[in-house]
Amino acid sequence: MGLLCLSLNACAQSGTVSTSTAKSMEDDGVKSPHSAGAVKALKTSCRPDFVTVFQQISPSTVGIAAGRMREGRFKAKRAGTGFVWDKKGHLVTNAHLVAESEMIRVRRRDGKVFVGRIIGLDVPTDLAVIKVDKLDLSPANRHPAPTIKPGEWVAAVGHPFGMEHSIAVGVISAV
Repeated sequence: MGLLCLSLNACAQSGTVSTSTAKSMEDDGVKSPHSAGAVKALKTSCRPDFVTVFQQISPSTVGIAAGRMREGRFKAKRAGTGFVWDKKGHLVTNAHLVAESEMIRVRRRDGKVFVGRIIGLDVPTDLAVIKVDKLDLSPANRHPAPTIKPGEWVAAVGHPFGMEHSIAVGVISAV
């Protein structure tokens, strides 16, 4: 299962906590020397706009099926996600997904299927680079990695378990 994971530092400024919510928190036993600060942080905090994140990233992800030909038909052994690295048709995916495959099939969002070939494999870091001719997709915007801290939002966009163009969200639990 390969997914493109994104740390989200940008937020939609609509997430505020009302006075009644703050009172409800206190009624539920959220009282500590830090309660006032926690409520203040909630009032000024924001939440990521996952709809926009998905709309921006999903077109740059592809489904990958790795397997072999059997009796004239493609037999998938593993399925996962790749994301477009550049306009030349290079994709980045997990090495464990494609390492032992005889054939790699890449599926765009519109359903068109291409044959890919491994051009780079690094098993210790579990990364692989696949080349697909005439893929005609734009790469995801990439930026230098921020300092990621526990508690920050993260989104995983991809094709896990054969589900097409999915998103899962959560928080960084440890670094």
